[in-house]
Amino acid sequence: MNGNGEYPRELKPRERELLLWLLPEDRPGYRKHRECVEAWKVTGVGVRGEGSHVMSPAASSGKWQNEPVSPVIAHGVVETTSGVIAVTVREMVENRIEYEIVPLSGGEEALRSEEVRRWTYSTWSPGAPCPACEQPAREIPLGTSGRKALRLALCPRDERLWLFEGDTGINHILPVTSFYNELMLHKGIRDPQVALDTHRLFSDLASFSNDDMASAFQMYNQLHRKVDLDRPLVLEPARQATWWRKVQGALKRR
Repeated sequence: MNGNGEYPRELKPRERELLLWLLPEDRPGYRKHRECVEAWKVTGVGVRGEGSHVMSPAASSGKWQNEPVSPVIAHGVVETTSGVIAVTVREMVENRIEYEIVPLSGGEEALRSEEVRRWTYSTWSPGAPCPACEQPAREIPLGTSGRKALRLALCPRDERLWLFEGDTGINHILPVTSFYNELMLHKGIRDPQVALDTHRLFSDLASFSNDDMASAFQMYNQLHRKVDLDRPLVLEPARQATWWRKVQGALKRR
């Protein structure tokens, strides 16, 4: 779909179903994007090329193609009998939304094959396992004195971290490198073998306290705003089993 004559066009049924799946109706933070998916047309190829498209309310001028890629607001994966498909929706910029439906393996055949499993961060809630591997995630319950409830989650197995925002229901996927950089600055660690090895965020996860994680996120959010913090972050007491106890319980059940 690269010819200008093919746009604007309606979403294909499969595209529509996947995008609405990533933007759950019961989460208010995704509502604006969901409404646009239901109303707008596909008006061009996105910044990231093949598999990436732009939706907007009017015919596209193509001016966005020289602009930076906007942050991810929703991401999920569909596993089929022939391969794996990544589905991503990016944050709205002006009057356009970019989305990607790209085979990670299996090529075009993966898009036509029978579905085996699907998962998304969009529907994750505190206390649930990692949506990708279904293993326990470490959770750091955060909040502010203004009562904004947040929860930072990390999965050591998949080496992913995300932030659950209680009042919107959005799960913000955080870039590992940027977050780890702020964690190293907070800890005062300058040894390149440690400070540049982002895998240590997960292999050494038990060595970082909740206070360390909260401070790193606050520093990260000041530079790359994911959520609007009305007041400084404070650690909130967990109202559930600790992450380590959950891990132990999972290991005993295996």
